[in-house]
Amino acid sequence: MMHKKHNILIVFLLSVLCAVSISFHVNHKRLKRAAARPMQGSMANSFFFGKRALTIMKYFAPKNVVDKNLVRIGRDYDGGYIMVDDFSKCDAAYSFGISQDVSWDLDIAKRGIDVFMYDHTIEGLPLQNGHFHFFKTGICGTSGEDTNLKTFEEILTANGHMTNKNLILKIDVEGAEWESFSKTPSETIENFAQIVVEFHGVDNVCDENKFNAMLNVFEKLNTTHQVVHVHANNYGTFDIIGGIPLPNTFEITYLRKRDNQFVSSHKCYPVQNLDMPNNPNAADFFLGFYGMFAN
Repeated sequence: MMHKKHNILIVFLLSVLCAVSISFHVNHKRLKRAAARPMQGSMANSFFFGKRALTIMKYFAPKNVVDKNLVRIGRDYDGGYIMVDDFSKCDAAYSFGISQDVSWDLDIAKRGIDVFMYDHTIEGLPLQNGHFHFFKTGICGTSGEDTNLKTFEEILTANGHMTNKNLILKIDVEGAEWESFSKTPSETIENFAQIVVEFHGVDNVCDENKFNAMLNVFEKLNTTHQVVHVHANNYGTFDIIGGIPLPNTFEITYLRKRDNQFVSSHKCYPVQNLDMPNNPNAADFFLGFYGMFAN
């Protein structure tokens, strides 16, 4: 009797296992079919946007400048920028976006260079210097009704610098850089021997209009200038887009092409003894051998 009950129990358990197995198999196939279409679409989009991210990386790929060194201008951590140590022929410096940090401006002033400083969000500078010229004015791409904002050309003309060919520029204006550069003629941009700019929202590759606007700016800048240094601001985010690592905020140093010669860069970015994390309480964003993407 016990033997018969034992056999019945085994048959029952086998039946249950068989039913569970069939149910799992059917539901698994159903779920797999349901997920296949959106997954394929997502993968396609991911690949498409990854190619866009790679395009931006190519525009940011740095080269080394021949017979010139790089130097950190400004304070440690946030507010310091890497530039080419060649200021002997500089006519004047322009600094857009001041807030409460004038460390870059002070380092430039110590070299005997006048610094024209613009920020419409502050009432005045945290300290004074004989080479400082402050204006409670912001930068824009097109003149409008807001009298607190002016274009590059309006500002250079007001200061008598439209014909000067050895200006330097530092610009960190929280996104206003895009329209400002986009609307400025290349001839005016070429008046700057060096440009250091913080680009914001670089990871907006999924937005067609923003992506095209970025490419327009990069193409314009790369026509007259060469990227010589790249650094990612670790106060921003670090995204992986279609397998391509792309921070959303970059600090890029440009040097005018017509004055210099360039060779391939084999540096690993960030560069030791030059770069520092903007946020000292977090690790710097690793970019690796970014120069490998240069043409």
